[in-house]
Amino acid sequence: MTSPYDLLMPTHAMLARAATSPGPRAVPARSTSIQPESLLKYIIVAPVPGLELAVLFHPSIQHSNLVDKPSTKPISAGFCRITESGVEIDPLLGSTSLNLKPRPEDAALIQTTLKLLHLQLSV
Repeated sequence: MTSPYDLLMPTHAMLARAATSPGPRAVPARSTSIQPESLLKYIIVAPVPGLELAVLFHPSIQHSNLVDKPSTKPISAGFCRITESGVEIDPLLGSTSLNLKPRPEDAALIQTTLKLLHLQLSV
C-alpha cells in the first residue's frame, strides 16, 4: 500500500513522518541539551531575499553538504527535536561546517514548515 509519504523526496518524507509520528532518531557524536536519540539537523536558508525556509535532515549528513548552490544563502543552522508540544532547538549546537549558530526564531520557522507540510499531505 502506498502512503502519501512515498510520493515525496526522501528528505521531505522524513520531515513529514517526523511531524506526524515521534520516533527515535540517530545519535550525533556531540554533547547536547536535547535527548540525542531524537535529534534532527536543520538549516534555515534564504533562496531569495525576504524568504526563509527550514530544511530538516538526518544527523549523519553534514550541514555544508545541503547548501550546494551559491544562490541559496544559509542563515542559521543547528539541531532540533520534534515533540508533541512543538519544536525544541538546541542552543548549544550550531553548524561547524557552515560556521553558523541557531537563532531563537528558528523553532517557530521549523514549526510552521512542519505544519504546512502536514497540511499538504492531508489534502
